[in-house]
Amino acid sequence: MELPQKIATRIFTREDQEKFCILSGDCNPIHMDPVAARRTIIGSIVVHGMHTLLWALDRISEGKYELGNIAKLDIRFISAINLDKEVSLFLVSHHSGFMRLAVRSGEKKMVDIKIHFQEKLPVLSNDDIKTLPVPDTPLDITIEDLSSQSGTVSFSKSISCFSDAFPHAAICFNPAVLRQIAACSTLVGVYCPGLRSMFSSLSLEWTEICTNSTIEYSVSDVDKRFNIVTLNIKGEGFTGTAAALSPPAPPRQLSINEIKENVHSDCFSGQVALVIGGSRGLGELTAKIIAAGGGTALLSYNVGQKDAERVVEDIRKSGGHAECFHYDINEPSSQKISSVLCNYNPTHLYYFATGKIIIEKKRIFDRDLFEKYLNFYVYGFIGVCNVLRENNIQHLSCFYPSSTAVESRPPGWTEYAMAKATGEIMAKDISSIFPGYQAQSIRLPKLMTDQTVAVTPQRLPGTINILLPVLIKLQTK
Repeated sequence: MELPQKIATRIFTREDQEKFCILSGDCNPIHMDPVAARRTIIGSIVVHGMHTLLWALDRISEGKYELGNIAKLDIRFISAINLDKEVSLFLVSHHSGFMRLAVRSGEKKMVDIKIHFQEKLPVLSNDDIKTLPVPDTPLDITIEDLSSQSGTVSFSKSISCFSDAFPHAAICFNPAVLRQIAACSTLVGVYCPGLRSMFSSLSLEWTEICTNSTIEYSVSDVDKRFNIVTLNIKGEGFTGTAAALSPPAPPRQLSINEIKENVHSDCFSGQVALVIGGSRGLGELTAKIIAAGGGTALLSYNVGQKDAERVVEDIRKSGGHAECFHYDINEPSSQKISSVLCNYNPTHLYYFATGKIIIEKKRIFDRDLFEKYLNFYVYGFIGVCNVLRENNIQHLSCFYPSSTAVESRPPGWTEYAMAKATGEIMAKDISSIFPGYQAQSIRLPKLMTDQTVAVTPQRLPGTINILLPVLIKLQTK
C-alpha cells in the first residue's frame, strides 16, 4: 500500500457545527457566531477540533484496518479548519499497533493525529453517568486568573448519542471513549480557557474504559509570554494533557466621549461622511472622529449589524449625528444605499471594507487569495463610487487607506500588498473615471484592530494619533 493514502474527504457545514455543539456542549462563539468569530484572530467560524478528530476516528473504523482499543492518542492542531472548505483525511503510516493520520486542506496540513492501539482494554462499567447541563455561555477568564482554575466537565449527552453520531468508531473504540474526547472540546471551549480559546494539542492515555467516569481538570502551567495554557486531565481509567491558546480580547476602540478630548467640536462641521466598513476597527474610529468633530457619519456594515448599531448609539448619546445601513461590497446595489442618500448628500467617502487578512509564509503565489483581496480593495472601492455616481453624487472626497506593507512586504504578505498597490493606482485615477471625485491614498502602519490582534503582546502606535491627522488633512483639502 502506497502512503500517504487518502481515506476520506469532507466539507463541514453550519448544520454540522450545530449538531456537534449540541452533542458536545461546546457552543463557543468561535464555532457558532459569525459576527463574534470575525473579531477573533482566526476571523471566521472554525470547525471544532474534536469534531475533526472524531470524524477521522469514524472513518478509519469502517473495517479496512486492523485496529483495537485506543491506548494513547496525540493530536496537534496546526491550522484552523473553516466551514464549507473541503478537507481530506490521509493515512500517513500504519504498523504494529500504531497509526498516524493527517487532515489536509489542499496541500496544507491542518491536523496531525497519532494513535497507539491495544488489542483490548478492560471495561469497568456499562452503566451511563447522569448527564448535566453545560453552561450556556463560555467562562470569560483573564490570563492572570487562569493558573488557579480547576473543576469537573459535565457530559451534556448520553453515550448512545455518540453511537448514533459516530457509529463505526463507537463499535470499534467504545462510545464512552468518544464522549470523553468530545468533552475535551467542552473543557477548552467552555470551561478553561473558555471564551477566548483555541485548541492547540491534546494527549490522552487509557488503561481501561470506564463508561461512568467524570472528567476532572486543573491548570498546570500558564505561559503569559505566548498566552498558552496547559491543563491536566484525568478520569477513571484515563489521563492526559491539553494545551490551548488564550488570545487577548478584541481591542476596544475609543468611545466618542474619549475621542472628544482630542477633537475640536467643529473640526468636521458640514461633512457628511459615508464610512464603508464602519462597524468596527478603523472604520468605527473614523465614524466617531467625524461625529465628534461636528460631522455626520453614515456607516455601513455587512454582517455586524449589532456592532454598527452600538457605534451609532454611542455617537447619538453624545449629541452627534449618525446612521447605519447594510451594504455588501461584493454585491453593490444602488437600491441598498439610496434609502440613506435620500436624506443625505455625502461629501466624503472613507473606504474601510476588508475581509480577513490571511498571512501565510509560503513559496507559491495564491491566485485565489489575491482575487479575494482585489474584491475588497479594488472592485469594492470602484463599485461604491459607481453606486454613488448613479445616485447623482457629483462631488466627493475619498479616503483610500493603504498599508506600509506595500513597501515593506513581509513574508506572506505578497497578495495583500499587490492588491493594496492596485487600489492605490485606482485611487489616483478616480478623478479621471468619475470627474468631480478626488481620492487620497495613505499608507498606514500596523494599528490595533481586530485584524492585527495576536496571541503574543504587541506594541503598536496609538490609532487615533495616526488616523486623526489624516482625517483633518482630508477635511481641509
